[in-house]
Amino acid sequence: MNVILLLALISLPAFSLSDSFLRMKTDPAYTQFLMTKYLGWHQKKFGFPVLSPLEKNLLGKIDHWLVAGSQELYQVTLGHREERLGRKKQSLRIWIHPDLRKEKEFSGSGLPSSGEPWFFERTNENSSCVILKTEEAVFDSWCRKTGDARFSWDHRERISSEHTRWNNPFILQLPTEIRIEDQNGEIIAVSYHKALTHISGVPRPLLQVVAAHTLESPFSMERYLIEKDGTMTIYYP
Repeated sequence: MNVILLLALISLPAFSLSDSFLRMKTDPAYTQFLMTKYLGWHQKKFGFPVLSPLEKNLLGKIDHWLVAGSQELYQVTLGHREERLGRKKQSLRIWIHPDLRKEKEFSGSGLPSSGEPWFFERTNENSSCVILKTEEAVFDSWCRKTGDARFSWDHRERISSEHTRWNNPFILQLPTEIRIEDQNGEIIAVSYHKALTHISGVPRPLLQVVAAHTLESPFSMERYLIEKDGTMTIYYP
């Protein structure tokens, strides 16, 4: 009965694309106000994230939903990975403003001197990553667990102008995607940033997350990642 009610509440219009957010002009005050409200709601609803001083500093510089010059990269991203083996993985990724890229957290400790820090990411599994832009449309993720002294290379993210064949249940609106590659260059996951989604394609472990956003926030589900084995991560806002 609860599942039937949930399906009824999450209607097709709730999954429409929120183009009005993406087309707005740069507005630091408005963006930070709304993101502060959203992150506070998310922390109360899902227990994550409690912001660190570094994250608060980064958030103080956001001024839009998208990174300037990109339709694939968002300044703030919260992720919910489909629960597997009883583990609920959540992540927070924040764009690093050029004024903050010289901060001590983004150099040394195993991080290479080549590449420019573009994103900082933290998960609820006590890991953090610095994502470096190494060339146009290519980003390397360097990560470490809490307590580790040094970062180590984790994966590569490559923006592609066309879609690879993948187990994707939704209709895509734009030709680009972000491919996640291992050290051998093999694609292990694909991230989509613009899609017409529907409740029938959302894994059951993620339904409560989608329902909460649909009913209590202004954000719809249009961004997600699918791993090679089909495991899905959904992203907001």
